[in-house]
Amino acid sequence: MWIILAGTVGLASIVDWHVNQVNRVELGAPILKGNLSFQLPRNWEEIEADNPPAIATVQEPGTGRSVTIYYDDFRGELPANISLTPVQYLQLRGLVNPKKLDILAPPSPINIGSHPGVLIIAAFGHGDVPVKVLVACAVLRPGIAITVKVESPGLPTPNDPDEHLIRSITNSIHISTNPRGMPI
Repeated sequence: MWIILAGTVGLASIVDWHVNQVNRVELGAPILKGNLSFQLPRNWEEIEADNPPAIATVQEPGTGRSVTIYYDDFRGELPANISLTPVQYLQLRGLVNPKKLDILAPPSPINIGSHPGVLIIAAFGHGDVPVKVLVACAVLRPGIAITVKVESPGLPTPNDPDEHLIRSITNSIHISTNPRGMPI
């Protein structure tokens, strides 16, 4: 009986390792845009980020899966004494609109670089194929936000490869700071 249990546990760990390897997307070399450094998936096609504050967008060939990085310096747009949570920021900028998206789970914590933020998993209808949207956002200080958005055909699944992808990208982010430790 112990042999069967050990064999089952061993087989489960091999299957889990294989699934993680299949879902893993290798990131490319760091990209530097202003004071922000990040990595995007290797061998994905760069497409023009034509919707500021987007600074980079890539798409996986043949799948419809895309990643967009946003860096938004919106100081001066709000009174100095107003600070936004990441969810408020995303709603203000229209990156997460409850009227257009079905939010599938409450926001969960995620770090963007060393900054705490939120991860929102949502979906919207697009013809016959739903599209899942994963959005991670951190407001670094009043007036500066970093957002990573992954869009992909389909609905989220347990051990979703897109969640692994967005976490890998957010872990790769580094923000240069001034001598007082504030993002510049």
